[in-house]
Amino acid sequence: MRPSDYPLSCAKFPAILRVGEAFIVANLDELAHLLCRAAALAQALPDQTSIDFESQCKDELDKFSTNLIKDTEIERMVRQRGGQQIFRQAMLEYWGNACAFTGIALPEVLRASHAKPWLECLSDAERLEVFNAFC
Repeated sequence: MRPSDYPLSCAKFPAILRVGEAFIVANLDELAHLLCRAAALAQALPDQTSIDFESQCKDELDKFSTNLIKDTEIERMVRQRGGQQIFRQAMLEYWGNACAFTGIALPEVLRASHAKPWLECLSDAERLEVFNAFC
C-alpha cells in the first residue's frame, strides 16, 4: 500500500489539530485514507528527502571507479539527477499525485518546480524541501 494509491485533498482534514483533539473517521476506508495521507506527509519531510538523496548519491557514486580524473564532475551530475528524481517523487507524494493548483491527477504531465529559485538555495536540503515547491 502506497500513499499515492489514496489521493486526498488536504481540505478534507482540519489544518490545525489541537492537543486533545482527534481525527474522527466513519469507517476503515477513511482511516486508510487518513493514514496514507499522514505517511505521504512524513515522506515529504525535509529530513527524509535529504536522507533518501544522500543514500541514492552514495549508491550511484559507489558504482564508479575512484581513480577517474573527473570525479567532481561525475559527483555533480549524480547529485543533480538524483536530486531531481527524489524531489519530484517527494512532491508527487506530498500532493497526492495531483497538481497543487488545479487538482489534475496526471503525474506524467506534472512538473515539480521550486518557489525559491534552485540556484539561490544554500544547500541540497533546501533544494529538496517540498515546502519550497509545488507541482
